[in-house]
Amino acid sequence: MAKSFYDKLQDSDSSVRHANNESIMLQNRYQIIELIGQGGMGSIYLANDIRLGKRKCIVKKLKDDFFKDEDKDKALSFFAREAQVLSSLHHPNIVHVYDFFAEDDNYYLIMEYVDGRNLEEILYEQGKPFSESEVISFATQILDVLVYLHNHYPPVIYRDLKPSNLMLNEQNKIKLIDFGIARPYDSNEDNTHIVSQGYSPPEQYWGASEPRSDLYSLGCTLYFLLTAQEPKALQVCSPKDIVSSISDHIDLFIQRATAQDIWLRYQSATEMLEAIQPPVRPESFPAKYKTILLIACLILFLAVIAIAFMELLTTQGPITGDLTTENSQKLKPANNVSPLSSSLAGQDDYLGEPGALLIKDQELFKAR
Repeated sequence: MAKSFYDKLQDSDSSVRHANNESIMLQNRYQIIELIGQGGMGSIYLANDIRLGKRKCIVKKLKDDFFKDEDKDKALSFFAREAQVLSSLHHPNIVHVYDFFAEDDNYYLIMEYVDGRNLEEILYEQGKPFSESEVISFATQILDVLVYLHNHYPPVIYRDLKPSNLMLNEQNKIKLIDFGIARPYDSNEDNTHIVSQGYSPPEQYWGASEPRSDLYSLGCTLYFLLTAQEPKALQVCSPKDIVSSISDHIDLFIQRATAQDIWLRYQSATEMLEAIQPPVRPESFPAKYKTILLIACLILFLAVIAIAFMELLTTQGPITGDLTTENSQKLKPANNVSPLSSSLAGQDDYLGEPGALLIKDQELFKAR
């Protein structure tokens, strides 16, 4: 009969060494430095990988003080699944898994060391909520991870999204840790009833979590980061009720994400990622550019007027009053009338009798 996955783990080297009688050495490779945390599933240690230049790493040890064997078997199942899920994932915002083994009836998971703290610790230490711009940056990174997980084959649902599982490193990059209850999604399979009070959606309480459940948990997480208030279980979150300066856009964004009806939420991480950015508003035009634009428009207007005037002159010719061709013909003198006579023709009334014009004309001729 072929050995099971867990039987093979039991066959691994189970020697526990002590280096210089001070620190524990696992697998002749991982040197335990210190205990840095404990949780419901086990303990977390900082260690050095002496085979790779004492590279820092995280050793996660499954607890061994279960009251019932069935509880231990269940915890071991989660622990092994975490290792298997993480080993198939490759994303810059997800911790990498390096090793998984059993030693002296204890089970260990070796993971990437993240030089930073989780968002819950940071918020309590700074004593105030994060700014809206910071939270949008965090949300964008987390949603990018969820897009990756939900489109993975098979899809992976995280199921435990909350501030304490989000590490922020020194480069302000988010890292998702603790995939203990993450699992490949199968719509035909009943899920385990594991919840985080205030962060789990209604469907997760009856074991029906699915990709949109992660979106709900993210909405609750963003609410906490913006308000420093724990979200209430199974309620729509409105951060603006706590912090009035929060924009309407983000408030409505979180309200939709935390809708109790799964069909009223964002339907995918991709849709939610597109909706997180505030609407683009046109920037106000600087005053100096307004003046330049006004002058340019005035010059253009005057140029149009000048061009129109020149076109008018070209098509109609010069304007000379009422001196039309017909009128000018009337003013031309007859061929047998001297120019001088013509010039005096309009002075009949002034010279008196009609014959006087001829006499005057003759006198002028003699005078010449």
